[in-house]
Amino acid sequence: MNDFIAKPVEPDVLNASLARWLLPFEGVPEDSPVPVEKVPTQLDAADLLRLQAQLNVLRGLLEVGDASALGVYHSNKALFDLAFGEKISSLYQAVSHFDFEEALRWIDDEGKQLLVSLTEERKT
Repeated sequence: MNDFIAKPVEPDVLNASLARWLLPFEGVPEDSPVPVEKVPTQLDAADLLRLQAQLNVLRGLLEVGDASALGVYHSNKALFDLAFGEKISSLYQAVSHFDFEEALRWIDDEGKQLLVSLTEERKT
């Protein structure tokens, strides 16, 4: 990382700078000594509940303008990718650029619709 942040450090400026330089987590190599939980390839009922809960956590952070929303997104990236596929990229762009209003719109509109569709698919 090669950037400048003036003192006193403003948390939003620091988070924006870190977001520019940090790459999204791509996973742990197969030969890593660190145990890695395997990512499921299909959503089960527990995954849907966890998905809904994590979207609610993310929404709560976004509502109050908490920059840790980006960390919550990254912590749940595998689940979000599995559930929403390419459609999640709009949410990621909004959160990573700290456009919390747009991220909230995505969760309230597209996210809810996709979650309903996933729940209905699971029932059939």
